[in-house]
Amino acid sequence: MKIRKEFEELGKDEEDAIKKICAKYDLTPDQIEWKGEVVSEKKIFGLLDKKNYRVKAWIKEDVLKEKEKEFLRQVVEEIVYKIDIFSEVKIEEKKNEYRVNINGDGSGILIGKHGKNLDAIQYLVNKICHKNGNFKKRIVIDAEGYKAKREEKVKNLAIKLGNKVKKSLKPVVVGSLNALERRIIHMALKNDKRLRTKSFGKGDTKKIIIIPATKKN
Repeated sequence: MKIRKEFEELGKDEEDAIKKICAKYDLTPDQIEWKGEVVSEKKIFGLLDKKNYRVKAWIKEDVLKEKEKEFLRQVVEEIVYKIDIFSEVKIEEKKNEYRVNINGDGSGILIGKHGKNLDAIQYLVNKICHKNGNFKKRIVIDAEGYKAKREEKVKNLAIKLGNKVKKSLKPVVVGSLNALERRIIHMALKNDKRLRTKSFGKGDTKKIIIIPATKKN
């Protein structure tokens, strides 16, 4: 399954081309916007004129969002089903991300040690959705609110360490964080003009250093 955002069809007239698009991609005319043009005019045996009408159409933004959510839900539910866990999938749309929360039996298996299983599922879901669904938004996978609680702890940690750095004027290094958690620290402190944050290292060993803005580095 793929989410197509743009379509093109030929018809004997505009209405015919639109009907073809809707039938082929399971859409209704009110779900799309389009523009059309006559692309050819031929004579058949020198007797009849034949006109082809080409329509380029695209899914309306609100319809696309609903199709993305449904696609995302199907992907997550299929993965959870294969793990043999009964669960409920809830999707919340935010400005730059879709946040998926999985609730139900077996959440411990989904989460794994230090959230490793969730990270693996999140990686897989993002790969599938961005490749097959052409998603633009980041997708965050959570279970029983585990990540939300963890992210709140990381945010509080960032503020606490930021205050420590401002008081001591000495840099502090924070490790053992995944990419999302490192981003949370960056975002939590980015508006504090007395602090700077930098990531260093590679892969899973990447760390963050919180530096007093007055200290050159």
